[in-house]
Amino acid sequence: SAPGRMVGMGEAAVGLLFAHDIIKYQEEGFDTLELTIPKDGTGYETGAVAVIKNTKNQELAQKFIDWSLGASAQEVGQRTGSYQNLTNPDAKEPKKAIKLSDINPIQYDPSEAGKERKRLLDKWNSEVKK
Repeated sequence: SAPGRMVGMGEAAVGLLFAHDIIKYQEEGFDTLELTIPKDGTGYETGAVAVIKNTKNQELAQKFIDWSLGASAQEVGQRTGSYQNLTNPDAKEPKKAIKLSDINPIQYDPSEAGKERKRLLDKWNSEVKK
């Protein structure tokens, strides 16, 4: 994402990124990037896969989902510098991934968070971005 590269090149002092992206940028040579996770809590996201309702290829779509949720499919990303935490307990977690036990994920309502988006962006732009 642009914020990681901008901070890595010295064009910005700070950026909000996913931990796995920072690890990837560090591997790409942006070694001035520092990963800091707030002790009082941090956001997170969970990737998803779904079948489109009334799809013409229901059987193939289900096969793709079954493959996506399998351990071997979830392990593919780490071979290309993607260090997300995995959802399949049988998949081998990337060695470089942040340990979920080391962070404090905040609980939030995504709909309510969306309502606050403009206010928070305005606050960020006035207090941090300057």
